[in-house]
Amino acid sequence: ASTATELALLDGMQDAGSYHIMYDPGNQGCKSISCNSTMATFVGAHREEVLSRFANCEVPIPATELDWLSYVMYDALHVTQPELTTF
Repeated sequence: ASTATELALLDGMQDAGSYHIMYDPGNQGCKSISCNSTMATFVGAHREEVLSRFANCEVPIPATELDWLSYVMYDALHVTQPELTTF
């Protein structure tokens, strides 16, 4: 499925929060960020505020410190992949 189709599917989910970050391996930077409204509800904010906080590296992530460390390490080990899906 295309990225646009996946994002539309995730955006319509009411049962689970999701966020999608695409990295550009060429410049080692973020290419795009999106999240669904359920994820925004998890962190206690509107969707636009969550996206703004992502852009400013200020978003609260609903996870334990150990969970967050494992997410970061997993992403770091797969940095050469342009798209990475985790659950």
